[in-house]
This record gives sequence, C-alpha cells and structure tokens, in this order.
Amino acid sequence: MENHEATIIQLECDLLNPDFRRDRDKLAALLAEDFHEIGASGRVYDRADVLRLLPGDADVCQSMHEASLHRLAPDVALLTYTSERRCGTMVRRTLRSSIWICTAAGWRIRYHQGTLLPEALHGDYGDSDGCAAVVAGPR
Repeated sequence: MENHEATIIQLECDLLNPDFRRDRDKLAALLAEDFHEIGASGRVYDRADVLRLLPGDADVCQSMHEASLHRLAPDVALLTYTSERRCGTMVRRTLRSSIWICTAAGWRIRYHQGTLLPEALHGDYGDSDGCAAVVAGPR
C-alpha cells in the first residue's frame, strides 16, 4: 500500500466536501457496488440510499481530524478518524471508520460507520444560520 495513504485520505475528504457530495456520478464512482454504512444515528444505509440521500446533505460542513490508515490486506485498508460536523452554532463530533478496497478501477469505499461521541452535541440547534462550504484536510 505504498503511498496509498494520501490517496485514500483525499478520497475520504472528497466524500466530506459539499461540492463532491452534490455530484451523484462522482459518488457512484467511489462507492463499491456492495457498499453499506451504519450511520451515527444507528440507521443502516446501502449504496442506493447513500446515492439518494447524500446529495441532499451537501450543505453541511464537515472536517476530518486525527486520520489513521491501517492495512488489513494487500488491497484493503481501514481508515479511522474523527469528524466535526458544523451547521450554524451546532457542532457534532463523530468517530468514523471506512474500509477501502483497491479494484481495477481504483480505490472504492466498501463500508463506513459513524459513532457519535457522547460529548458530541454542542451549540444551539435552533440557531442554525447555515454553513459555509469549508472542509479541512487531515490534521
């Protein structure tokens, strides 16, 4: 997995980028056919759900922190990180993990899970004034 760490982290950052999230074709190209996700809410999503729902969630600002890549097999990697989701004065911190597989077409995300941190909800939900499209890279 020589030098694939930066590639996988960038692809994951793309998935956090509001402009990327709005583009269904770009999303479809990164999601493995058997992709599934367990969201921070506990809800389970399949590829079709994500392709239908994610573009509508594109105005939410998210950033990646403390990214770490672990090789599971020659063509399989586990990426873990903490995300911050901001909208107005609300901040939600979530532990995230993604399994990426290397295919003939490149790296594809096969599985994703978010676990809301107990102290994750801060701010005032009722005071949401929208979000700027700002995405921070890994720190």
